[in-house]
Amino acid sequence: MTKVFTIGRDANSDFKPPSRLVSRKHAELREDKHGWTLIDLGSANGTYINKVKIQESPLTNGDLVGFGDSRYTFQNGEFTVAGKKLSPSPQASDQPSLRRLVMLFAGLGLVAITLAATFLIIDTFSPEPITVLGQQPELPPADLEAFVAEMKNATVWIECGFGQGSGFAIDWSPEQGRETWILTNHHVIEECVDSDLSVVISTERFSTRGSVLMYSPSDYIDGSNFRQDLAIVTIDRFIPALPRAEKIGQGNWVMAIGNPQGLSGTVTSGAVARILDSSNTEILPYPQDWVLSDAPINPGNSGGPLVNNLGQVVGVNTLNMDGFEGLGFANGWPNACRELFTCSKPASW
Repeated sequence: MTKVFTIGRDANSDFKPPSRLVSRKHAELREDKHGWTLIDLGSANGTYINKVKIQESPLTNGDLVGFGDSRYTFQNGEFTVAGKKLSPSPQASDQPSLRRLVMLFAGLGLVAITLAATFLIIDTFSPEPITVLGQQPELPPADLEAFVAEMKNATVWIECGFGQGSGFAIDWSPEQGRETWILTNHHVIEECVDSDLSVVISTERFSTRGSVLMYSPSDYIDGSNFRQDLAIVTIDRFIPALPRAEKIGQGNWVMAIGNPQGLSGTVTSGAVARILDSSNTEILPYPQDWVLSDAPINPGNSGGPLVNNLGQVVGVNTLNMDGFEGLGFANGWPNACRELFTCSKPASW
């Protein structure tokens, strides 16, 4: 009989590493007659054994294990930090008993440091972290190929009637259940609201139908400006979630991921040209947060993420506007926290 423990920040996980770089559904630990196996569930920041990123690998005593930036030593079915242990709390009454799975809520491998003009995050575990720790915010990731692969893994292609666009998985809200939440633009799924049409969500691995959970409709002003244009679609398939950016600055490097004109998994990059916060109504006369960047976007990019070099969401790529040649407008993620659901703190940049 195979015994299973779930690992992640999800409320139903058996083992919850105390780090924001750990995904909601990060990994599984399994025991059968052959021994222990660790399986990554498509986490945003990776699962490591002895500093090597894994998808599925056996575990042996003495292995150094990492979930994102958190580090542990594996020994006889236990994860240990600094000689201290914490037993897991299985969520289901029929969960099979396991030898203790242990953690310590200290000794994290990630140290956040804020310096005058830049902010750095130092990772002492991962040899080649996807979220490029220690990277200046105006520079692209050092391992760009690996970074792009991680970002594409969290991004989807969305179709609804004649509407086509992009979206990405989030786990920002405490209201979230076990399904995956996809954040996108309202205008991408508008035809499927109160109609018989279905939202189709596709990745390189699968295609499935989604359900519109909530939305904030688009309001047009003089045929161009948007007031709100966001929606949440849920699916019963797992996609790794992208975290929110805690900071953003003019000149920061950014990348847009999406499906322009149906070209799936396309990426473009640039820099933040301007930040319009909720107090700035000189261009968009409503209290919102918008990010202007010169990362090229086209029809089909709508709803896809604009991310920084840490793999964190800066905004939702939404539109181009006449008179702003070469600049794309990304709907800042605080708008979703303001209009659609209550985010875990902080709910702004």
